[in-house]
Amino acid sequence: MRSKKEICLTILVLTILSLHFVSTVGSYTLSISHLPQFHKAEAFLIITDLSGTGPSINLHFYDEFGKEVSKLSKLLFPKGKINIEISEHLRSSGSIILESANEMIVAEYWLVNKDGTVSMTPLRPAIGNERYFANCLKVPMCEETIIAINDPKGNGPLVQIELYNVSGELVKIAKKMLRPYGTLLFKLSDYEPDNTTGKVSIRSFGGSICPYVIHTYKKKILLTFPMSAVSKNYVLNDVYVGNEVISSLSIMDVSSKENRIWISIYDNRGIKIAESIKILPPNSAIMIDLSDFIGNLNDGIIKITSDFDLMVDYWETRVKNYDIRIDSAIKNIGLLFKEALKKEDILLNSYYLYNKNIEFLITLVSTRSESMIVEIEFYADNGGKIGNKKLTLEPYKVFKEPIGRYFHNARFGTMIVKESSSNLLVSTTITNIKNDRILGKINSVAY
Repeated sequence: MRSKKEICLTILVLTILSLHFVSTVGSYTLSISHLPQFHKAEAFLIITDLSGTGPSINLHFYDEFGKEVSKLSKLLFPKGKINIEISEHLRSSGSIILESANEMIVAEYWLVNKDGTVSMTPLRPAIGNERYFANCLKVPMCEETIIAINDPKGNGPLVQIELYNVSGELVKIAKKMLRPYGTLLFKLSDYEPDNTTGKVSIRSFGGSICPYVIHTYKKKILLTFPMSAVSKNYVLNDVYVGNEVISSLSIMDVSSKENRIWISIYDNRGIKIAESIKILPPNSAIMIDLSDFIGNLNDGIIKITSDFDLMVDYWETRVKNYDIRIDSAIKNIGLLFKEALKKEDILLNSYYLYNKNIEFLITLVSTRSESMIVEIEFYADNGGKIGNKKLTLEPYKVFKEPIGRYFHNARFGTMIVKESSSNLLVSTTITNIKNDRILGKINSVAY
């Protein structure tokens, strides 16, 4: 007969094994590539719990060859958030992989440049052997475009990229093996020296990948995420034209068909002020100067519809400080995220007071045809609810308000908007309160 000590030991071992099994089998994975050689910014992870359960997370930091150089485990407060300085764990190029048994986690990769300008890119889930499309047209000030690909599952797949020029001609196919948990870089000028790359198709064979497009300029980088699910309908907000702002639309066909495109521009009162039709040859890409449509625009909105699938990016250059912003258009309004959730959407914006001289302004735009009521909730970094606000939005009319007062001078916080129809755009603009310089725009992360 077993002793009480042996029985207790057996129960403890079984408990540990069961916990390991749950965390391993039910693991939700997010990842991003980290490439400090291309910029001089401070890099941070901001991780937020949306479930309200206070889940645990595991973070793994790998160098470009797939060697794990650091790892840590954290327990989040329910609806709380944590901040992690990446240089303390990964100093070279490589990848960051987050794992958790809870899928309701948002992880953001923040870059704060020395001049105060900032960008944020969400960590993305591994979604299987998908084909991705990247829009690699760029403005002249950008020096280089790089496709960075990491292996979040450790399968070591074969990666293939297909490069098309702006006319839609296939000019190069490149293949490389990706080391398990490693990072691959495709520098596009190595394959297309004339810098005329538009569409890039990215595939993997033998495992899932997580690709990002990186544009470099002035020791800074701009990141975008290639799409695996494209659309015929897009919308953009926070559009500016004129007053020393150079703005362009970069549009790329992914249907391999001649594509007719309708472009409609609205002012911040929701009034349509310009429209145009463009024809895009199969697989081609064009850069459209928005000053050809309108002389001046502040806080405008653009709707793009087409006969077939495409991708759209918005490029903005502020001449005074040569600040560049790229903003990927939001796709498929009305169906956005419904395929996965079948319930109301949660739109999250993090508040990060990285400098005492900055202000966050929230922007909300409804794309419904009638008025809508939305509620905004504000949370401290420990997960405690610290405020809420209800407001009524009119179709395509821009609502903008400073939000620092809701966080009572705290350094970190979370703003959540719940919406049941996916007809809502939410973003924050970060400005320098001393000179009104726009330091960055952060789009909401939707769950």
